[in-house]
Amino acid sequence: MVLAVLFRVSDVAYAIPCQNVLEVLPLRALRAPAHAPPWLAGTFAYRGVLVSVIDACQLLGGYPCRERLSSRMALVRSSTQERGVIIAGVVAERMTEVRRLSGQALLTRSDAPPSYLGPVIEEATELVQCIEVDRLVGITLSIAGSADVDPD
Repeated sequence: MVLAVLFRVSDVAYAIPCQNVLEVLPLRALRAPAHAPPWLAGTFAYRGVLVSVIDACQLLGGYPCRERLSSRMALVRSSTQERGVIIAGVVAERMTEVRRLSGQALLTRSDAPPSYLGPVIEEATELVQCIEVDRLVGITLSIAGSADVDPD
């Protein structure tokens, strides 16, 4: 059983485990990164730390996150041995629900999905794709150079 923040890209449901979520914020102005891939939305200052923000719609669906009332930014915490605790942002549309996922985890196909995609959970009438936060944040490290912080 996993408590997770849900969001959607196109009509696909995704989940970020709440154990990795520091807070959910409304969208905010970001500083555009130079020479970055389209899914790296930009950076902003959060409590004195420069935070890199990933556009989940661009990364997973190929289109930029639209500014809607349901569009939000989840601040997530990731831990790596090399860098310690890292905070990153994930922006997505329809990020309005926290749900306890208690369905059955399904095996993924044999072809390797991107490393940041975790198990698929069959939840009532829909499939929910879990996000592996440590791996998702890891893809931004070499590009954006997120800062180390300990928010506690």
